[in-house]
Amino acid sequence: MDNFRQRLCFSAPTVSDILMDSERKNEFQDLTTFFGTDELGNTIIMNVNQTYSFSQSHSLVYVQDQSGLEFINKETVNGSYEFSSWKTPSLQFQCIVPMQTWRIVFSGCLRNSKNLRHVKINFLWKPFGFPVYCNKENTFFKHEIDDTDPNITQNILGFDQFGQISGIMVVDGKKELINMRAIKLRRWNIGIGDSSLYIGFIDNSICSVQKLKGITCSGHFKINLKHEILAPNNGMCLLDEEKCKASITIQHEDFNLNENLKIRNPIIMNNVSIETIFGDFPKSKGILICLRDTPKNDAKIKRELIPETDHNNLTVNLESELCMFSNIVGNKAKSLFLLKKAITNGSIIDAIVPNGICITTTAMRNHINKNEDLSIGLKDLIKIATEDSNFEQLSNYCRRLQNLWRSSKISAELLEAISNYTVEHGIYAIRSSGMYEDDEFTSSAGQYVTVLDCAGHLDDVVTAVLECWSSNFSTRALTYRKNNGQPLMCVMAVIVQEQVTGQGVAGVMFTRDPNTGDPEKITIALSYGLGESVVSGSVEPISIVISRSQFTTVHEDPVTRLFNFKMENNVCHTKPCISDDVLKKLVYLCVQIESVFGSPQDIEWVIVEDRVYLLQSRPITSIFAWTNDEITREFDTPFTCDDVVMFYNVKEVYPNPMHPLSLTLDFFSMYPLFKLTVREPTEIYRNKQLFYTHYNLCLNVCQIFQDLEPHSVFVKIIEYSIAGKSFLTNDMWEKILSKNRNSALKKIFKSISTLKDTLFLESRLAETQKLICSVNVEQSDSSLSILSKINNVLDIFEKVTFCHIASSSNNIVSHTLLAIIGLDFNKDSPTESLSNLASSINTPDIINVSILTDIQDIACVISEMSNKEDFCNLPVENCYDWLKLNCEKGYDKVQDFINKYGHRGVQELDFGSETWSTEPNRLFSCLQSLVSLGHRQSPVKPIENHSSTVPRGYIKQMVFNYLLRKYRQSITYREQSKDMLVQITHKLRLGYRKLGENLAADGKIPDWKLIFFMSQFEARKICENNYCPLIVHKALKRRKLWPTLSSLQFDDVCCGSPVPKNLIDKESIDSSTRLKGCCVFPGRVKNRACVLEHIEDTRCLRSGDILIVKSVDIAWSPYFPIISGLVTEIGGIISHGAVVAREYGLPCLVGVQNAKKYFKSGDMVILDSEKGFIIKDNMTN
Repeated sequence: MDNFRQRLCFSAPTVSDILMDSERKNEFQDLTTFFGTDELGNTIIMNVNQTYSFSQSHSLVYVQDQSGLEFINKETVNGSYEFSSWKTPSLQFQCIVPMQTWRIVFSGCLRNSKNLRHVKINFLWKPFGFPVYCNKENTFFKHEIDDTDPNITQNILGFDQFGQISGIMVVDGKKELINMRAIKLRRWNIGIGDSSLYIGFIDNSICSVQKLKGITCSGHFKINLKHEILAPNNGMCLLDEEKCKASITIQHEDFNLNENLKIRNPIIMNNVSIETIFGDFPKSKGILICLRDTPKNDAKIKRELIPETDHNNLTVNLESELCMFSNIVGNKAKSLFLLKKAITNGSIIDAIVPNGICITTTAMRNHINKNEDLSIGLKDLIKIATEDSNFEQLSNYCRRLQNLWRSSKISAELLEAISNYTVEHGIYAIRSSGMYEDDEFTSSAGQYVTVLDCAGHLDDVVTAVLECWSSNFSTRALTYRKNNGQPLMCVMAVIVQEQVTGQGVAGVMFTRDPNTGDPEKITIALSYGLGESVVSGSVEPISIVISRSQFTTVHEDPVTRLFNFKMENNVCHTKPCISDDVLKKLVYLCVQIESVFGSPQDIEWVIVEDRVYLLQSRPITSIFAWTNDEITREFDTPFTCDDVVMFYNVKEVYPNPMHPLSLTLDFFSMYPLFKLTVREPTEIYRNKQLFYTHYNLCLNVCQIFQDLEPHSVFVKIIEYSIAGKSFLTNDMWEKILSKNRNSALKKIFKSISTLKDTLFLESRLAETQKLICSVNVEQSDSSLSILSKINNVLDIFEKVTFCHIASSSNNIVSHTLLAIIGLDFNKDSPTESLSNLASSINTPDIINVSILTDIQDIACVISEMSNKEDFCNLPVENCYDWLKLNCEKGYDKVQDFINKYGHRGVQELDFGSETWSTEPNRLFSCLQSLVSLGHRQSPVKPIENHSSTVPRGYIKQMVFNYLLRKYRQSITYREQSKDMLVQITHKLRLGYRKLGENLAADGKIPDWKLIFFMSQFEARKICENNYCPLIVHKALKRRKLWPTLSSLQFDDVCCGSPVPKNLIDKESIDSSTRLKGCCVFPGRVKNRACVLEHIEDTRCLRSGDILIVKSVDIAWSPYFPIISGLVTEIGGIISHGAVVAREYGLPCLVGVQNAKKYFKSGDMVILDSEKGFIIKDNMTN
């Protein structure tokens, strides 16, 4: 039960889930396949077959559209030094939550015959339920795995898991929304013998059959109503012939299959062949996976494992094996080491990496410890940066600390190590190499100092090293690390490298288009000179886009090849400074370097006398970055076309999107009445009553109505109770009836169970209230101790939830009995009688009425004041103090009100929402309106239904009066239990708030409010680990998207996956002049424009603005988290500003001429960087 609770209530994996769904670090294949198809005939296969020990990955992407056209991409990473699981240069599988959410990202070229088409895929895979495991005896089973028994886990070969793929596929710039059934298949340890695996979709059914060693055959199948495991060789046969033929036979009382399979397009990947097959039935599609013996190949490069032991090295040569560890030398030095190693073994040719040494992180740590003033100053700085201090205060302290760095003394040992390498007549480049710099998720571009043209004098080199170290604690570096969830107190390595001198060309090249990820488009930006003018954005570079396959220029800027370069000393040169042969060499280097690192790279280089020097290589962070669409749908339920959901009732309780911290906590599904734990485990997530879409809650109509008959009196009462009208159509009933419905006996037991749960509610409510009063989460010290206390409170939260569900069920039962027995309501009765019944029930003792009465009393007291107008005209934040000084009685009443009802507010069951106690201004705003109104209406007592108003006999009158009392009582109980649920929610809210404050104080998150934008799984993960930059990055993106998510509206009832109604009005786009520019990061946003001349004008900037400026440098980056888009008049796609914009996921255009003239601050504008334009939204303006 604990495992069910973990998965269902916390949307979190169990220990066995993590163990089974992680990579297999063995010498056999680790096969991960996603195979999906839809009703239209589209088919997608995505596969990664890797051998971790040999650092090998083979990937396949196969797409067949509904017209029958087939497109294929195959890639191999063979012996990559930077091996990562489930990854090739174009394809990535990311396990977000084991057994619950996988992300599939592809950006590459699919081949159809001789044609290449660029395709970009962003999919999320979600399961319908738990996996089906298989063991070495070829037996499938779906019971829990005992992860403490090594014999069981070692005996597992893999598992199948049914689910849904959803997301966006872009083919040559054209978007298509994909939503299809898909199975996730994982296999490992199959390294001996001949094995085959068939997976087939037949209409709405799916079957999986596995044959091990060419003999034993077993499998399982799923039809609409059930899932069955098939015993080995029990009425089952899979024949795999080599003449493009195969057959499958399954004989079962619920499922019979006998098909001749037509095999076509076998795709061979190392020891695995994947074949697409079609059966005799029109809608029969499948794949046949054949696994052969793993080939023995001694030429494979095994993954190098160097023990990472404590060391005292203050410097290391860039060719030292210690450079494999980024915690010793940082990521930049590590990449230089890998480049040097690749050049040595011939993986990269015709390139040079300048020699150098790396001053290790140990050296910086020792330097801080030996300079006491510096050590104390750093502790104070980190404290200031962690607190919510203002930017100016932090800047002033950073400047003072820089003087301490410059005046600090370097140890004699380090001085000797530096002097042993440098020579006085040499010229050196001194560059930072941070532990979090140039990694897969954040580049830290431009955050740290680079000192060029440093003379070889020891004093000059030492000064430059201290300057690099001090930049690690500059205002912009600290702000950047804080905003990206990186530790504020971290050490840095420094590279001292021979600088390339002479006249030449410097530039940056992307091995793929940095915006779209198109591997065919290699982008090279270059300018004359060897400085960092290109990456700094101080000079407009020339950009050339070259076809990888044909080595032809696709696009150049300017249009002609007449390169009018400017030297850094403003001396003009008109002759071309790079030949076609050198250009071709750069393209070859792009291909070689990408192969070495196994991922798209951003490479800095210089050329002197036709010799190419490589200065840096780092991952392109934008290609596989999370898109807004993925962030929006990350927690969505896996919808199918057979699902029906409704937003009635739910939108009253949750009018706005739910914060992820609340969304991923669902005790509702564990209520014993729903019996989810005894249902089909492979469908358990789809049997939940609560579904999620775009952070909104909706109700699973099929589950709610599954035991009712169409158009029955019970259906009529529920429909009108929820929506005030009949909303279920015949098509919806067809979908409801197709689900797994309970038998008549089970329905009787369920009804008895419901009645049983409604008994003794009064005593149950009293006991539950006592449990709530005993809760105190806030008194804890560490984050883990707070989390432990929260976990204990969640046990009480579960009991309160069950109590509220019981009281709500009691209310529904009471209402139904009163309508049917008391009013003789039937399916042909007019619905007005139900409305009249509801409107005439008088329940003055419910808590909602008490709240309104108390607010009215406070307003009356304030209204009696002669200076009440002063109160009404006050800013709401000053109302509290005004009452304390001028109206003691009103102040006391407000205090009493907050003590009693401070846990209540708008969307009060959402941890991330503010209540009257956490945000009293909302209460005062309400009071100001009531006082200024001048009069308040007294509550009108409804005209009650009673026995004398309904013609009936004496016994019927007695029955009616009894049911009426029970119904009134049920309303009181329901509202009381809801208030208790809100109370415990508020106590947890304060606990999570305290947890957020602790995490912010530890520097793990930028501010405490960010905790509400994390899932339960992420919150636990960030407490248990040191730092999680990716979690922080995603939480920041969710918070930035929140205004957009809050504006989404849905139809009240939706079939299939709900689609928001109020997308940006496309009609308004054509009604305004478009200004065009170059896309830095694709996106689309509508918001207020803020046009600024200088950075000093940022006081005018509002949260969510689209910033329009002449150009940006790195000083603007602290403001990127608060804007929703960026437009500049000049700039390039590889400047620091562009790199940071990509990391933040900001829709960004550069090179938009006259943007500052055409727009003014306050204009409502639409920025569509994906299509390359910005316009005024005339409809809004």
